Amino acid sequence: MRTAPERAAFRVPLGLASAPGDADPEPPRAVHLEDLRPRRRRTGEPPAPAPPPILVLAEDRVPYFEDRFARAVARAGLPEGRIRPAGPPSDAFAGTLAGRALLLCTEPYARRYGAAWAPLGDPALHRGYDVGAPPGPRGTPGVPGRLARLLAASVGASGAARPPARSGAADEPSARLAARG
Repeated sequence: MRTAPERAAFRVPLGLASAPGDADPEPPRAVHLEDLRPRRRRTGEPPAPAPPPILVLAEDRVPYFEDRFARAVARAGLPEGRIRPAGPPSDAFAGTLAGRALLLCTEPYARRYGAAWAPLGDPALHRGYDVGAPPGPRGTPGVPGRLARLLAASVGASGAARPPARSGAADEPSARLAARG
């Protein structure tokens, strides 16, 4: 389940995907939204090309993230029109790989399509996930830690921000053996 990153059991860093450039052996440095602000030009200089838009995937268009992102964009001084919904992911990546846009996404997602990627410097703009189970006839069951870690890895979480809730004695090896008889 998506949740605010500061309350999440697992966090997934978001960053900006861009057209692949020259192979750079150094790890990408964090991008701060202020760095994307258009720079003033001196008199007599030719006009600078328009900066590429930042596309936001449907997965990140959830109310608590959109509010945080809008505030961060305003603090950074970026024009409102610079942030746009991505539309179909294939179109968004085509524009990104052609150098016409930047795409807000996770690193595994960018690497899957061969794009360059740099993490956002603001951890409040990361994705947060919690693992839970729906209530059943005996209440809400716990989710075993090993399953929570596998689910977190499937969305690109690098580790637990806080340990996932344990389901109790059923997770202990001796309890599992006793349950088998």
